[in-house]
Amino acid sequence: MSVGNRRSELEIIRDILSFGNGRTTVLRYGVNLSHAQMQKYLGFMEKSGLFELERHGSRALSFRITDKGRDALTQMDRLFELVGIDSGRDREE
Repeated sequence: MSVGNRRSELEIIRDILSFGNGRTTVLRYGVNLSHAQMQKYLGFMEKSGLFELERHGSRALSFRITDKGRDALTQMDRLFELVGIDSGRDREE
């Protein structure tokens, strides 16, 4: 459960990381973001080393979570559990 009605930026990043690998279109609809929001987050996450994007021309077609991204996801899950924020997803590691 989110603190407020909207997801925080950290929750959105965690939702994106939880997808792992795949096509950016599937990711965008899966985490319910607009195209502009998706570009913002994927750009930040790629620069941070959390994701790698495969491009065809100027467009990103697919993504892959990096080891750093998996580590960040694990730490975010721990933090959210510690402060009592439900992840809203059932995943096993």
